[in-house]
Amino acid sequence: MDLTWDDTNDNWYGDLDQRHLYFGLTDELMAIAHSDHPANYQKADYAYRSTDLSNNYSVRNGKADEWAEKYADRIQHHLDAKEKSFSIDAGNQSFPPSISGIQNGIAAYAMNLREWKTGGAKVELTAASNVTKESNYKWCAKYDLTAKYQNTALERVVDDGAYRVASALDRSMAVAASASGCSIATDPASRLAASP
Repeated sequence: MDLTWDDTNDNWYGDLDQRHLYFGLTDELMAIAHSDHPANYQKADYAYRSTDLSNNYSVRNGKADEWAEKYADRIQHHLDAKEKSFSIDAGNQSFPPSISGIQNGIAAYAMNLREWKTGGAKVELTAASNVTKESNYKWCAKYDLTAKYQNTALERVVDDGAYRVASALDRSMAVAASASGCSIATDPASRLAASP
């Protein structure tokens, strides 16, 4: 039960509707605002563990996607540079950790659901909110991100999509396929002959 749902509709924290802040949170995000919550949800007999944000209020109404979109260009810049691990500052540094930590956790969930690409190849991105206390009156809010890039063959990536594979009369136009993906070969005869 969330007793804050009918609190003020004055949005003190940007476009965050604090009346619905706790709707559909995971236990980990709820623990940011309520320090005693881990003692409850970490018990062996805790029956109603919440581990999913798919029914979160901000996810369902599209606000989480809007928050994630604000970081898309900065994230894409790092992905285009093929960085495997990087951090970006969150835009809600002035919010208390009990607010920014929850909002950023929801935004990170939306970032993780987005389709990311660089150079025509998909990138598996994992974003996590990281809010740390620097003093009694100052904290740092950022996103820690890791990226896994699609392997390339012969320095080329075959774009995702539907393909029709047919035999070629001219062997120089053939495509060699393997379990790790497709590669475009200029001399497939030697490549295919070497395959088991």
